[in-house]
Amino acid sequence: MAKKLGLDPEALVKTVDRYNMLCDAGEDADFFKEPIYMHPIRTAPFYGVGQKGGSCFNTHGGLVIDEKFHVLDKQWDLIPGLFVAGENAAGGGSVGFVLPGGRLAGIFAAKEVLG
Repeated sequence: MAKKLGLDPEALVKTVDRYNMLCDAGEDADFFKEPIYMHPIRTAPFYGVGQKGGSCFNTHGGLVIDEKFHVLDKQWDLIPGLFVAGENAAGGGSVGFVLPGGRLAGIFAAKEVLG
């Protein structure tokens, strides 16, 4: 995975080992994450996301969405069956919103399709 993301595999292993050690200690001495949000990374499957161009921390435009990630038209009416998340959503605003926003958009889309 590290090679696919253009990362040094040894550095990635050291980073994950350090994070897991902090999780085991119950204290994030590096970034001060609240312990309740610290979960060790030990069991596959593992996922990685690489930044590929574009804005790195802000949405400059994007599609307007409602609270369930429906894309809204110019009259602010939802477009049935069209969902968006991440930096393509004007309500998202950052790369940090990509994964949770995408997950939530998928949940809402599935509920709409499956009932």
